[in-house]
Amino acid sequence: MIVGGCIVAGILAVALSPGEREPEYGGKKLSEWVNIYVLASAGSRAKGQAQTAVRNIGTNGIPFLLSWIRDDAPAWKLGLLRAGAVVERKWSKGGRILNSMAGNPELRSWASVSGFGILGAEAKGAVPDLRTIMLQTEWPMRREEAALSMANVGEAGSCALLDVATNRAFPLMLRGYAIQALDERWMMPDRPPVVLTSAAVPGLVGMLDEPDYALRSAATNVLWKLAPETLGTNAVRGGEGK
Repeated sequence: MIVGGCIVAGILAVALSPGEREPEYGGKKLSEWVNIYVLASAGSRAKGQAQTAVRNIGTNGIPFLLSWIRDDAPAWKLGLLRAGAVVERKWSKGGRILNSMAGNPELRSWASVSGFGILGAEAKGAVPDLRTIMLQTEWPMRREEAALSMANVGEAGSCALLDVATNRAFPLMLRGYAIQALDERWMMPDRPPVVLTSAAVPGLVGMLDEPDYALRSAATNVLWKLAPETLGTNAVRGGEGK
């Protein structure tokens, strides 16, 4: 036990380094509030409290929400996670301590999507960074989280997604993430609505001729909400005619 404790103490001395302090509200950190929000039941008091907390933290939380979606976790955190796996073989409690201190990066990155949803258009300044993450990350989950976060922040994010989805110079995979984020976003009634103007219609209509079924289907679904008159009498949701 003493040896295990020394191992943990030694790792912490090296791993922990000063940095920008995570914003708090009501005695809890932003990461705690976004986790509470995604885990709480719809309409519950806990969900409402978390929503209020994130809104009060406001744009001060954006750098942290972005960092949790990026796939470049700080070296000290990766070190804690790796060390936790090693220490746990010899001392299970010590391993759990290290893992707890590193946090749950997967839950927190997914919860960041909701954080952007709570902030809505207030977080539009994060769109360029989210777009960069979506285009450059090698992690499919992070790509999806960045795309959904853009769909959550109003017109700026929705237009950025549409630019990628309709640009055939981008790889098919990236275009798919972009248009599917807009499609899925229509299905989230507890978030701010997708904001696309009539200027988006021609690009979406152009996607109805896509050879890829997934792109065509998602574009059709978005048009059903935005401009159903463009689909004609034979169109059905899912990108196929009757």
